Amino acid sequence: MKRKVFALLALLLLLGAAPAAADEATAWTKKCYDGLGNDRKIDLPWKTDLNIYGMPCVYRSGSKLYAEVELLTAEAEIPAVGSGHKFDGFHLTAVLERHKNGQSADQDEIIKIERCDFKDELNATWGPHLYCKTEVYTGYNSDYEYSADGWLQYDVDNDGKGWLPIMELTGSPVIH
Repeated sequence: MKRKVFALLALLLLLGAAPAAADEATAWTKKCYDGLGNDRKIDLPWKTDLNIYGMPCVYRSGSKLYAEVELLTAEAEIPAVGSGHKFDGFHLTAVLERHKNGQSADQDEIIKIERCDFKDELNATWGPHLYCKTEVYTGYNSDYEYSADGWLQYDVDNDGKGWLPIMELTGSPVIH
């Protein structure tokens, strides 16, 4: 019996699951922007175009918060044609921000920011699902509303334009 329990624990650890610690009993609350406007079809010269969608999410558990931007990608036509090298650069930025209760989101203050370089992942395959996450912030204050925001910027291979202007994403709803 002991052997079966150890085998089950080993299997769970292999699959990325671990027994929850007693102090991790609090669940994370999540709010995401999943509306229109955070999508784009990227024109890739001599290749299948790429559809992208960025979804900023804010998470809170007790006094801890973080922001994450989920990047969904898919080839615009199937089957995909052209070489795998699509980008000379691709950066996705996740931002955790806050503003005083009752104030406008134009008065957001950045708390944490993380820039992720996804050039290699996007060049390696068609349609990866990627995440850019800030560090956890532990200074929750109920006088503020918190949200996630983000932007992306990229340099398409062989288009002769260099880095294109930043694409700002619509941020998440606020979390209290």
